[in-house]
Order: sequence, then C-alpha cells, then structure tokens
Amino acid sequence: MAHSITLWASRFFSAALSPPSTNATFHLHFDRIGFDIDDRVTDDEIDPLLGVTDRGSLWPTRNIWGRWQRWQGEWSEDLERWFQKCLMAITARPQSALLTHAQWKSSIRRHTLVALEDPSTVGTEAHAAWLCTELSQLFPSSKTYATLL
Repeated sequence: MAHSITLWASRFFSAALSPPSTNATFHLHFDRIGFDIDDRVTDDEIDPLLGVTDRGSLWPTRNIWGRWQRWQGEWSEDLERWFQKCLMAITARPQSALLTHAQWKSSIRRHTLVALEDPSTVGTEAHAAWLCTELSQLFPSSKTYATLL
C-alpha cells in the first residue's frame, strides 16, 4: 500500500512539474492564465465527459451551465447536492438521466439570466430594486431606500 501511494505521489509531482505538452508548445493549442500555460480543452474533448450523444447528455452542456444562476464560478454545497442527485439518477436509471438540450434548459430555466432580470425572482438584484421601490413608496420620508435605487 505504501509503495502504491509513493508511486502515485511520484507520478503526480512529475506531471505537475512537467512542461506543457507538445500539443501546447508546437501546435500553440493552449490557454494562458497569468504565467501558467495549460493545454486547451476543446468542446469535442469535453462532450464525451458530459455524456453528450445524439439523443442528449448526462450533464448540461457548457453553454447551458455558463448561464445557470447557481454557477458563480466556483463549486458550492448547493451544487454538490445537485450533482449528487443527478449522479444517483444516472446510476439508478442511466437512460432516463439522458436529457435533451431543451430538457436541460427547461430544468434550470428558473435560474437563468431571464429569471435574474425578473423582479419576482427572490434573491436577485431586480427583486431587491423592486423591494426598495415599494419601501420608498410606503415610507417616503426615509432616504435610505431611495439611495439604493
């Protein structure tokens, strides 16, 4: 057991300290983040990881994911719960877990940019602005709410 951990650690550190791949250096297929150079991953490489088929996908595609209100650029406990729920559905019934693009859009629609601009979506800036307007009408002598608008 200790030997396999040592071997894994050796390979991990070797990979971490190795230079960019030939794909990045010779073919200029890379992303630069500050001083770091990472191999660029294409949609054709990401699609199989998401389980994309001609009938749908096991996970939302990148364009749907990027517009989802829950995604704020980093993983959260809420997203982990969602992920575990989806993973259980995939494990239990893989065929029914395959959703079309339209089904994925529909399943997360209430968390999209359209919902963010709707004053009735609680927790959004649009909702806060609506509340401030309502409060300033109810309490016109208060300047606090008016300054937030």
